[in-house]
Amino acid sequence: MFDFGSKQDEAVKAFRTIRQYKMNKSCFVGRPQPSFQYLLTNNSAPSGAIAGEDCVAFNPGTATVSQINNRWKIVDGNHLMFDFNNNQAEAEQSLAVIKKYNFNRSCFVGRPNPSFSYLRR
Repeated sequence: MFDFGSKQDEAVKAFRTIRQYKMNKSCFVGRPQPSFQYLLTNNSAPSGAIAGEDCVAFNPGTATVSQINNRWKIVDGNHLMFDFNNNQAEAEQSLAVIKKYNFNRSCFVGRPNPSFSYLRR
């Protein structure tokens, strides 16, 4: 499901995160090369917090799709959150997913270049 390369510590942390939130559904926007991926817990957004989590808060109510330097992005104010290259439709669909599940945290395991990321509220 997820590839961590040689980063065993990040794989263990991601596994613990998935187990803690009881994430049981992996969802995608765009196939076969998904531009956006998110995990759900029983068809709902994972919620709560885990000690030591690396998350960035955002407001799903003010997030928008914008074209910046000829690339479609989901942004919240000055915060660039997700990049969809030239695929406006997948950017719009992904923003609809964010709003539907009321995600308000973008979280990472391993930075820079996280090996695993997820959304929660």
